[in-house]
This record gives sequence, structure tokens and C-alpha cells, in this order.
Amino acid sequence: MKILLWGLILMVVLVGAGAYGLASYLSPEAPPPKIAAPSTLRTIEDGRLMGMQGGQNSHAWLGIPYASAPVGHLRWRAPQPVIPWEGRKEVIEFSRRCPQLPVLPRPDAMPVGNEDCLYLNVWAPPFHPDRVPQGADRLPVMVWIHGGGNSLGGADMALYDGARYASEHDLIVVSLNYRLGPLGWFRHETLRRPGNSDAENSGNFGTLDIIAALQWVQRNIARFGGDPGRVTLFGESAGGSNILSLMASPLAAGLFHGAIVQSGVHRLSDPVVAENLMDAPVPGDPFSSSEVIVKLMRSDALAPDRQTAKERVATMSADDLARYLRSRTLRELFSAYEVNLGGMLQMPLLFADGHVLPVDQGPEVFETPGRYHDVPIILGANRDEVKLFLSVDPRLVRMRFRIPFEIIDADAYERANRYGSDVFRYLSVDQLATRLRQAQGASVWTYRFDVDDWRNLGFIDLKVLFGAAHFLEVPFVFGKFPKPGRVIFTPSMQDEYDPLSDSMMSYWAEFAHKGDPGMGREGHEVPWTTWENEGPLTTRTMVFDTETDGGVRMTSDRLGLDVIKRRFRDDATFTSDAEKCEAYRMLFRGAFDADEYATLVPAGCG
Repeated sequence: MKILLWGLILMVVLVGAGAYGLASYLSPEAPPPKIAAPSTLRTIEDGRLMGMQGGQNSHAWLGIPYASAPVGHLRWRAPQPVIPWEGRKEVIEFSRRCPQLPVLPRPDAMPVGNEDCLYLNVWAPPFHPDRVPQGADRLPVMVWIHGGGNSLGGADMALYDGARYASEHDLIVVSLNYRLGPLGWFRHETLRRPGNSDAENSGNFGTLDIIAALQWVQRNIARFGGDPGRVTLFGESAGGSNILSLMASPLAAGLFHGAIVQSGVHRLSDPVVAENLMDAPVPGDPFSSSEVIVKLMRSDALAPDRQTAKERVATMSADDLARYLRSRTLRELFSAYEVNLGGMLQMPLLFADGHVLPVDQGPEVFETPGRYHDVPIILGANRDEVKLFLSVDPRLVRMRFRIPFEIIDADAYERANRYGSDVFRYLSVDQLATRLRQAQGASVWTYRFDVDDWRNLGFIDLKVLFGAAHFLEVPFVFGKFPKPGRVIFTPSMQDEYDPLSDSMMSYWAEFAHKGDPGMGREGHEVPWTTWENEGPLTTRTMVFDTETDGGVRMTSDRLGLDVIKRRFRDDATFTSDAEKCEAYRMLFRGAFDADEYATLVPAGCG
């Protein structure tokens, strides 16, 4: 029974397959009571706010609106200003997260969350209203952008509590919600109406939400003691990818001054592919907006087949089609998409529209000064990023009751992880760091998270199953290891987790204060030096690990795509030529070489 219970808890972690699932699982069981505190009274541009006493001797304001509710006719519109309120608004509860599917979706799953979700949260040291820092005494600001594949997650996760940064490191911390999935990224000609701004016509509504939240920070954070001229963004997974997109967005100029990107990859979608039908002259994505409309027509019984649905759409006026789309329920809209692992939707995201986001769809935008916002940046990834996803792959892991129970072939599992995680690291860290170092000089730092000291559950060893997987650095970044996390984070290692977490938080805080992680906030940490493009023995990357496995240290490691490909070509451990050819297609689809593929195995890959 105990093994089954552990397995069920573990399933919640695994099926989440990203920041949202694991963050939900690691949240404390019961939050403390929330009571408004008069000492938190602040007046912002929209009205008066009263927050509460937060944890770790901090003040917290939870659920502050930064834009009007994007509901009804405001669905698929740029975020609109908040309507000022009369009197005092108590902000002591997180808002509901933006609409998304549950972590364990059933075929008929109802979306959770609410379209009225554009709220943010603030943590600060416990300043008396008459003693909020002013002028040069204002504190740096850290803004957290959550992950979840841009279709899951929310700022309400207890794991993302900014209290420790505020109280221990003299910082103001902000977290925010932004529209997700088809409500956050959706573009169609019907929605491009006369009088719309170029930003609104982009379809990048989730990106515009984040920009609106950062504009709110610029206008209001001084009322909490924050310095609008020292704003550092930090985020993980999709949150890190969104930060990279903001660095490339002309609309985000001046809104932030530093960036910490945890496991984020810069990748934009082609607007034409995101909008066209699959059988158009320029084929669209299977889940483009036009394909989704056809699916909606058929599911509403307005058309018996695809061709009839296409013809019906062609006869509708733009106003009628826009009204039709905005009248769809969340369940109807979400049901038009395919659900991937953990409730994440398969769909185009982050459109290279040329106004909100540049037409460059890849990392080439970071090659040239002036084409992006040059700010000090930390880039990092976890050593075994892809193990979180491999751990629920039925080809590699035997499942019982949807619970990972046994790794089928340990050698194949490790091989898939090593190539997949190395390619991920190349894309998210080494490639970007090399380009940014060339473009902006010595203001680029990188790290690798190696912690893998997890529990052995008996029926499966989490050290082997997870390793240093995607997202597992986040509890260390926030210094939160709640009791449910002990299924993974064994208490016997807590004496090593805590100092490592303290070190990571110290570096993050020092970077927010000075734009350089240096030797941490107290000046006692291992010196973290900048990334260097040249020199085989040059120390360029910080490794975060427990003392048992080598501790915090600098390394000269550097990954190149050519090195990974050479290692792959020479690998004789694949069980068949077909397996090796398939692995090449999956790993190197963004750097596919037809000649290389044709000669990969003696008989050639088809």
C-alpha cells in the first residue's frame, strides 16, 4: 500500500511533465491563514491596496490586477488598462490561474482556471508605510515568469513564494499570470479588425500580457520600495523562453535590466504556418487557427465534414466569425487541440510577427548588437533535462497503473538522456552564450545544475529515473522544500540541499543587486566568472551540486553541435540502423544535414 501511495504521488510529478505539474506537487499542504495588515497599506495609480504579513518576516500583496479581465469582446485583444477602484482593496489571495487543462486530463476534461486572470503578486521587506525606501535607497526588483509550456501553470504556486528573497536579500519580488494556450497565442485574419494596433494583430496576447505587467512594475513598484531602474527577470522553462523573447521584442525596451534564464530555448513560430490550413499553398500547422476553426465547426455540428466546414467559414463575414469564436466555451475551444503530456497543448506559440516579436525565428537575433536588448544575463540548464520526459516514455519505462515502475533498458535510457540533454543544453546555453558574448561582451554567465541525490523508492531509483532533470533546480532557487517533496528530496540529504540552495539564492540576489553574480550576496561564494568563447581550459560555467558530488565549482566544459554529432555518428551502441536513423531525426531536426543522414549507417538512412 505504501509503495502504491508513493507511486501515485510520483505519478502526479511525472505526468505534470514540466514546471506546473511539479510545482503543484511540491506546494505545502495547508497555507497559513491570511489576514490583511494595516502596515501594508499602499497607494498605487489605480487605488489603495492592503496586503498581509507574508512568510519569512515579509509583506505580501497577492492578486493585484494589472489589466482588465480579457473576457467577452476582450478575448483575443491586447491587455486593457485596469479600471481604478474606490476605497481600499484587500489583496491577500492569489487570483485564479489562466485557463488550462488539468495536470491529469481525461478525454472529456474541463479546463480549469478563469479568463479573468491578469493579476500579479508582490513581496517586500516589512516596511512601515512611512518608511518605504525612496530615491537611491529603493531596492532591486526580481520578476518571476512561470513555466509550463505556455499552456500550463500560474503564479499561485506556493513554491514560487518570494518571501525569502525579500526578507533575506533586500529585494522586491513580483510574480505574474499571463494568458496561456489558445487564449494567449492565437492569430487569424478575422481578428485583425480596422483600428487594431499592430500589437493586437500579432496574436501574441500572452507576450503582451507579460509586457503589460512589466509596464505596471515601472509605474508602481516604487510605492513598495522597488527601483524601476533595476528590474531583473527570472524564469524557468517556458518562463525562460518568454524572457528570451522579451529580449528580442522592441516593445519591451527599458522594462528590465537583467535576465536569468533557467532551461529556456528561444524559438518562435512562423505566423503563416500558425494561421494557414494544412492544405493551403503554404501548408499550416495541424493546430493552426484555421484548422482549429474547422474542428470547431465540425464539433458544433455546423458542418458534416472538413470540406463543408471550410466552405461555411469562407461564406461567413469577419464580424460573424469573430463573434462565433468569442462565443465558444473554454471546453469547446480547448477540445480542438491535441493534449500532450501533463495537459500541455500541441499548438504554435510565440509568433514572429515583426512587431511584438522579430521576424527572426531563432537565436540569430542575438548575434548583432542593437537587434535585441543588451542586458546582463545568466543562462543555465540541468544536466539531465530530458529525463523528466523520458521517465514517462512507455518505450523506455515500464508503467503500472500509469506509474513508472521499471526502466526497460538502462543503457538505452541513459543514451537517450545524454544526447537529448546535451542537445538541449547546446540550444539553451552554449549556443546562446557564444552569440551573446560576441555581441555584448563580458556580461554573460552560465551554469549547469547537477544535483541528483534523490530517493530510491525500492521499485525504482529516482536518482536513475530523474537525475538532474528539468525543473528540479526551482526548489533550490526559491529555497523551498515542503514536506510533500520528501518523496523526491530525501531528508537525509537536507543538510546538503540547504547550503546549496542558500548559495544559489545568494548568487541570484547579487545578480539582481549588481548585474553580476560575483561571489554571492555576502561575498563568500565561489567566484562566478563570465562565459568565455575561447580557450579549452578557460573556466566558463558554474556547476551547482551537493558537497557529496563535488559541490559548487567552475568548469571549462563547453558543448558544440559538431562535437555532439560526431559522438552520435561514432556511437555503435544502437540496436539497429533504424533506431539510430530515427534518433538522428528526433535529435537534430533543427540542424538536419541530408548528406550526413544518408551516410549515417552503412545502408544509409531512408
